[in-house]
Amino acid sequence: MEAPFAWLNTAYTKLDRASPRPVYLQICDYIHQKILSNELEGRLPSERELAEAFKVERGTIRKALSTLVQEQAVTKFPKIGYFVNTNLPRLHRKPLVGLLVSNIASPHFAALAAEMQRAASRLGVDLVFGNSDRKPANEVEYLRLFHHLEVAGVIMSPCAGESEETERALQELLSANIPVVYVSYYRQTPQLDIVAVDSFRGTKMMVEYLAGIGHRRIGYAGRSSLLAEDPRLRGYLQAVHDLSLDSDPQLIQTGPSFGQEAGYQAMDRLLKLKPRPTAVVAFDDLVALGAMQRLQKGGLRVPMDMTVAGFDNLDLSAHLSPPLTTVDSSVPAMAQTAISLLFKRISGDKTDFPQTVLLEPSLVVRASSMPMVEQRSSSAAL
Repeated sequence: MEAPFAWLNTAYTKLDRASPRPVYLQICDYIHQKILSNELEGRLPSERELAEAFKVERGTIRKALSTLVQEQAVTKFPKIGYFVNTNLPRLHRKPLVGLLVSNIASPHFAALAAEMQRAASRLGVDLVFGNSDRKPANEVEYLRLFHHLEVAGVIMSPCAGESEETERALQELLSANIPVVYVSYYRQTPQLDIVAVDSFRGTKMMVEYLAGIGHRRIGYAGRSSLLAEDPRLRGYLQAVHDLSLDSDPQLIQTGPSFGQEAGYQAMDRLLKLKPRPTAVVAFDDLVALGAMQRLQKGGLRVPMDMTVAGFDNLDLSAHLSPPLTTVDSSVPAMAQTAISLLFKRISGDKTDFPQTVLLEPSLVVRASSMPMVEQRSSSAAL
């Protein structure tokens, strides 16, 4: 068992099977002791983990957990798990910060969560992590959980769109003087600080770079659920306007979902255009990957037949074939800035509140982009 539940490795040795005290009560005693000694904070291990550690049936664990709930040592949150009751007397307690992301399966948010953990560790803070999985109902549950745990503050990347329930849960946190910082998400709000990369500028820079190497008919592969509020699309449109590039509205295409599938479907539509674009800027690296897969399926080469560029500079982007030209979204700086700003608010400093910090993006030019003159030469050589 890995930290923070390393104590479970020897948990079964603490049970006295010959004792008249029922095993489930012995488990209660042991967990209670770990809570009071601060070896167990936040979320408890799962029923399965506890059953394996104590070498008992899951029914025994459920009985033990039910007893702990009755004793108000822990609280159960449906679909999320059991959490230590923050009202218990403690020998010492580190500050807790809630971190809620919209999709931990996304490499971008996985990297952001890892950087947040490192930043929190440097500050001596414990993170309580949540993944809404792009579902507003899950988002609300985690915000209410953070409120119950009396976290010092919350950093979150919300689901796309607005939810009255989410707004209500946020208001409950703010009314309890628990500050909230939005991260990797930009929507102006009068009540919250925001830390994000300047997506508008990043995509505008990318289009300017592609135009600078000769491309005039540049497509955009986006995500349909975000199109109306996509600052990356706005950056694309601004560059197209400023540079008098081909402004055919059909050059903007989306897929019906997220990630690679969105890129695959968007590229499928772009390939039906006549003439087709010579370069495509994708919403992010995963969308770019899907677009490249569609090109390769059609026997087209990147970048000889079409240049493709992404956004985020995920670790995988340097290892694609060919390596992907992209925009670096400054994830380490984003994490450090967000947690520093949160602690500024926790300390009571309301200077420049609410503050929007847009981090400077940077271009990462790799082999998936090619000057237009070379692209034509490569195609003519076939």
